Amino acid sequence: MPWIATELIDGQKGIDRLDAPNTTQFEDLYNDGYTFYIGYTQTMTADDMSNAAYTGQSVMLVQGYYTNMAESASASSRASEAVQQAKAITYPTGTNLWLDWESQLGVSASKSESWCNEWASTVSASGYIPGLYVGPDQNMTATDLGNLHFNHYWRSASTVPDVSGRGYQMTQGDQESFSYITNVDPDTVKTDNDGGLPYAAFWTNR
Repeated sequence: MPWIATELIDGQKGIDRLDAPNTTQFEDLYNDGYTFYIGYTQTMTADDMSNAAYTGQSVMLVQGYYTNMAESASASSRASEAVQQAKAITYPTGTNLWLDWESQLGVSASKSESWCNEWASTVSASGYIPGLYVGPDQNMTATDLGNLHFNHYWRSASTVPDVSGRGYQMTQGDQESFSYITNVDPDTVKTDNDGGLPYAAFWTNR
């Protein structure tokens, strides 16, 4: 399969957005130095994957947040949904599948830890690499985050705790808009304290 897992590089820039850019927007983003896209499992389609491939964009997927996610469904069921959606659009294993963890103020730190660890275990068993997006309004501390069963962390643009020990591999900036696309969240890759980097899908037949 032409999609392969590839490690992103320190300083590489990309975007995340609920709705995927079209081909022209992907090309414009690429020409402006944004060379990866993080799409949502709930909205990303096979056509979006093809558009990214055509323009040379690497791709990662995130399961978008649900308010009080841990109260609304089991971690394994949510993870299984994300895996099924990823496989349906030919997102290759060996890549990061991220969990958007935010708006969880009704969930205790201990329950957050157990829920996130179960999600990570299910994703890992499927062949994907679990990653955690640390967003606003969640109850885990830096130590709690560092004790989770994740090796890949992504910092939101909000004020959030550091990850004890490892730190973050990606940092999200404030939302931007360009002449050709609006409501874009820019992201920058950074080697974490353990030398870790994110893994994305890249189309080799461009």
